[in-house]
Amino acid sequence: MSRPTSARAALPPSPDEVFDALLWALDHDFTALREHRRLAHLGPASRRRADGQLVDRWRAVAATCRGLAG
Repeated sequence: MSRPTSARAALPPSPDEVFDALLWALDHDFTALREHRRLAHLGPASRRRADGQLVDRWRAVAATCRGLAG
């Protein structure tokens, strides 16, 4: 049984999602990548927050692109 969308959104991003978002930022949003790197080195809690923010940005851009393609 799958989780409701709201519960899924509350989970931290998986390492694969973070990796994909980092690769996306490297190619498409260097400002977001720099911000992630700046925050990620401040400690574990800051790293989790930076990962979540980057993945959220990546997902939002992906959703926008899917909307334009369809």
